[in-house]
Amino acid sequence: MFYVEFLAGNHAPADFVALLLANALRDRIPGSRVCEAAFFVPVVISSSAISLLFTLLYDPDIGLVNAALKLIGLGQFGRAWLADRDTALYAVIAVPIWHTIGYFFVILLAAMRDIPRELYEAARIDGAGGRTTFTHITVPSLVPVLTVCAVLAVLVPAVSVLPMTFRLFNDIGPLGTKHGIALIYATEQLPISIFLLVTFMRAIPHELDEAALIDGCNLADLFFRVVLPLSRNGIITVVILAFVAIWNDYLTALVLLPDQQNRTLSVALAFAKDEYRVDYGMMSAAIVFAVAPMLLLYLVLKERIAVGMAAGAVKG
Repeated sequence: MFYVEFLAGNHAPADFVALLLANALRDRIPGSRVCEAAFFVPVVISSSAISLLFTLLYDPDIGLVNAALKLIGLGQFGRAWLADRDTALYAVIAVPIWHTIGYFFVILLAAMRDIPRELYEAARIDGAGGRTTFTHITVPSLVPVLTVCAVLAVLVPAVSVLPMTFRLFNDIGPLGTKHGIALIYATEQLPISIFLLVTFMRAIPHELDEAALIDGCNLADLFFRVVLPLSRNGIITVVILAFVAIWNDYLTALVLLPDQQNRTLSVALAFAKDEYRVDYGMMSAAIVFAVAPMLLLYLVLKERIAVGMAAGAVKG
């Protein structure tokens, strides 16, 4: 019951806020690219870095949440947000909402920009306002995409298969080894990679395949000389998304790499604090070190990453 409550409290607000943000930025207005980048940044930040960041925000003594309440004259409402029984669940739910809004925002924004402009122009000619076009054109057109978002929200979580994977690795030997976790990462990324690549390849005009076959290409030549070059953008997108997912992974590395010397950066971040001591200076430095590469990668390749994440939902 707690999981259902947590899931509903997480994804329903995230989808709703993402829908409103995407609708506001549907038209390319000045500053829209900056806003799109800002909303998507949380997606490329590791969960361990986000947990440390929100630990600082919720801190009852130095946290920005209580500081902001004091600044606006509501200091009496400040509290230990994660320790208070009345606010702990909502404080925790706020973290994945902030983390996932950007994901759904990119998908919905790409889908909205794919809706024919003629529909909105015809509605305006008939006297429809913004609210009417949103409820009668935008939302009905987004039903397939919203369905995809809902499915993504209830997919079987990776944590459900980790106990079985741990037992298997412990029995056959690769537990705690780099090649063992590399195999797991490859397996985890395979389904979404296939899904995205199939989407890109289906967008290749069939006329090119037919022309190549008429010119004497066999299936191998067709793949390497036609399909593969035209799918280059899709392959680069898949590589980027897989790299981001593996760099940010925490739970799989924590379970399958129990030795301290083999800890990944995300796992090491989680040990920047313990039950009795918090080194805020080291914690802040560790967060910057973990986040900076992903932010740099995103700022350089944000268009490609956004297209890749939206492709399956919009075209699939």
